Amino acid sequence: MIQRGDVAGCSFGFTVPDGGDRWEQRSGTFLRELLRVDLREITLTSDPAYTDTTVALRSLDEQHFYAAIRDPIIIGRAWLETCR
Repeated sequence: MIQRGDVAGCSFGFTVPDGGDRWEQRSGTFLRELLRVDLREITLTSDPAYTDTTVALRSLDEQHFYAAIRDPIIIGRAWLETCR
């Protein structure tokens, strides 16, 4: 589905802890800067909440694949690298 272009973006589910964001106003528009988030989910989707995200395919050699599936931090980083 990614290769065909059916899935082309990402949506993220997260919460913002106290003090984890900062608001400012520029030219009459309020902007929110996220300083810290608790990431709960990453979804590859055809209708992303964040339209500037992209999804791409890449391959891992077998050794790196098995190392990655044993380490949840590596898995999380791989997902984040997939969703730019």
